[in-house]
Amino acid sequence: MRHPMLDHYDRVKQAPGVAHSNLYALDLAAYQAQLGQDDQVWMSPHSLLVKRHEPAFDRIEFLTKDIADLQSLLIRHRRRAEIMEWIGSSHQKTELIQLWRPCMAYHRCLMRMSLRVAGAPVTAPPPTLASPSDLPVLREFFDIAFDPWAERVPGVHELEDLVATHNILVSRSDNGALRGFMIRTRTGRTLHLRYLFVDPNFRGQRVGEDLFAQFRADAKTGDRLILWVFPDNPVAISLYQKHGFASDGTVNYIFKSN
Repeated sequence: MRHPMLDHYDRVKQAPGVAHSNLYALDLAAYQAQLGQDDQVWMSPHSLLVKRHEPAFDRIEFLTKDIADLQSLLIRHRRRAEIMEWIGSSHQKTELIQLWRPCMAYHRCLMRMSLRVAGAPVTAPPPTLASPSDLPVLREFFDIAFDPWAERVPGVHELEDLVATHNILVSRSDNGALRGFMIRTRTGRTLHLRYLFVDPNFRGQRVGEDLFAQFRADAKTGDRLILWVFPDNPVAISLYQKHGFASDGTVNYIFKSN
């Protein structure tokens, strides 16, 4: 059955005014099909608000022509902690903090780095793919080392799918211990480095460099490579810059309910 949100999305988008949105689904019918029983949809004359249920919070996704109208919806229907992302430019931080102050507090941000592949592809040794037996350790790494508010930590089923589709590469020590991992996904000609992690016990052993080389080796001439990194992580930024990546000025600002 077609959800009323689909027609409302079209009405809001076609109405006069500047649209603001972090609802990036290209196929709204497929997006509707993914909504779970704990997800909620709210509609007003100028806004569409979707609250996606996650274990620790609701993830806010929206389309609006009136920020004040959207904020009113958020405040009126808040049920638990919330997280919201806003893709903008690097100079917008102060403006956005002020804009969202009535209902959301700034948490942190990620900057996007990208590279367009030219010339011959990079070569690397054959990759080591993660296996289902690695899942408990991978989940432990995510639990202890990642920010669930900012880094879209994958759930159990998503990790299982990523292993099954050969999108998780790992580095092992001589005794088989997991030293680090890398997750990448492809959409058309865009290759996305989603996660790169090295166990602190194995840092300084080129684990991160070798995993990143595998990411580069997956790229074909003409591909666009993207990744997101915290601006206060100079070690990672230096590694990516060494491979030709540069900030493209796009920033993902993360806000939490206040």
